[in-house]
Amino acid sequence: MVEISRLARWTALAADFMDVAVDTDTTIHLLDEMIDAIDPDDRMSAFFAKQLSLWYEEERRQTIARIQRGQRHAQREGKWVGQPPTGFTTDDEGYLIVDLEEWAGKGAVGTGSGSPFGGSYGWRRVPEPVLSPD
Repeated sequence: MVEISRLARWTALAADFMDVAVDTDTTIHLLDEMIDAIDPDDRMSAFFAKQLSLWYEEERRQTIARIQRGQRHAQREGKWVGQPPTGFTTDDEGYLIVDLEEWAGKGAVGTGSGSPFGGSYGWRRVPEPVLSPD
């Protein structure tokens, strides 16, 4: 059992898969779809499933495009996109802030391989906190 949306990342691949199943008299049972199965004896079921896979592929492309537009918009506003680097966290609005406990406790702050501000940063030593005897 499978969902067409899982097969339909690429329509051509999904169509080839369905053709092989039909050619080998293999029924593909579907979950949560408009059709119950792709039946080798019913060529229209394969035809309809291919049309659904085309629609799902386009839906996937549009979803990815919307996510990427949202990420670019957030980056233009100076917000952090993705996992914050070690020693940092984000506030409720998505802005990067220093995690003082982690910063002071580990003595090192690093970022991953990318930054929304351009460039790539490695690890750097952070001075140990100076505690006064007061």
